[in-house]
Amino acid sequence: MPGLRFKRSSIWLSLFFVSSGVVIVFLFVAWSYRAAGSAPAPQGPYPPPLVMPTFPPDYPAAKQTREVAAWQTRAAALDTPLPTPNPNPVATAVPPAPGPFQVSRRTAGMGTIFETGAAPFSSFYLFENHWRGVIGNREITVYAGAQRLASDTTALPPPLPGLLIVVVKATDHTPPSHSENGTYYLPVADGPARIVDAAGARLTVVTQSNTAYYFNVATRELMAVPGGSVERRAGEGTIVESGAVPFDVPEYTFANQWYVERPDERVTVLAGSRIGPGNWKQAVLFIAVTPPGKPLEFGDGTVYLVPRHGAVRVVGAAGDRLLLAAEFELTFDPATRQLIAPPGIVLETPAPLPTVVLPTVTPEPAPSPVPYP
Repeated sequence: MPGLRFKRSSIWLSLFFVSSGVVIVFLFVAWSYRAAGSAPAPQGPYPPPLVMPTFPPDYPAAKQTREVAAWQTRAAALDTPLPTPNPNPVATAVPPAPGPFQVSRRTAGMGTIFETGAAPFSSFYLFENHWRGVIGNREITVYAGAQRLASDTTALPPPLPGLLIVVVKATDHTPPSHSENGTYYLPVADGPARIVDAAGARLTVVTQSNTAYYFNVATRELMAVPGGSVERRAGEGTIVESGAVPFDVPEYTFANQWYVERPDERVTVLAGSRIGPGNWKQAVLFIAVTPPGKPLEFGDGTVYLVPRHGAVRVVGAAGDRLLLAAEFELTFDPATRQLIAPPGIVLETPAPLPTVVLPTVTPEPAPSPVPYP
């Protein structure tokens, strides 16, 4: 059939032209790559050397100065060799700079004591520190402090009622019941309370007058410590949770003390505060080195100011370096009499306190003996 033969021939012609076009394009691309590969390499140094610019006689002098200076800068940059690349670069870890919100903490029993008064409660309460530990599938936090406001938001007069607030969180998918949380008031209003030590899940709590209690976190039982005072080893010495001292200087109030006995001396550190005008408190440390067995007197030691408002307390020790209760980890070295703060913390030197003048006591003359009638 003539029509069918014509259509077939048209299809073959179309395929021929398409194939020819593809071959031509392929040959052109191959020729281009070959020509590029055989192009002559540039001769001479690369980059080419800079040539000092020349200027016509009427060229402004100021512009000449600027362009010559720019040319000299480019020439110096080209003459400076590039640094040798490091074939095995190693990333350097930069630790974060510590700040004033790093909380001092220490291991105590089954948990950790955090020396901070921050707590997720209202301003009705005042806190000194808290303890956190895990018992079974429960994370338990015990906050120690006092209630400072009455129900009508008026300030309570001191001494404040000391208390412990227990907050429980689940470590698994079993949510704690509301009854697992609780608030426990100390028997005597002598707050705020502070957690000073722990053995297992039994916390040692002291009040402002250093009355000591045991608080069992598991059973929620509160009992007085037999004997009333608490002593515990800390570093090379012993911390005594008592501010009782054998001398009386009304300006000073001590929270606790640390001492170490050596063959030829006794080092005593009293931690507390000095009351200034308007009942303003300046944290202080009293350091005394005395012969063994000698009763401690105020004149035996030296008072050192601590850059902190309010009282300070010894909470731990490493060797003979004392850890103080502060907003950050602050230590004191009795040997050098230096306060040591972590990097990033600047200790401001407080204004010196006036010299304490001890009262002189004039002994009364003994009465004349009266003869026996």
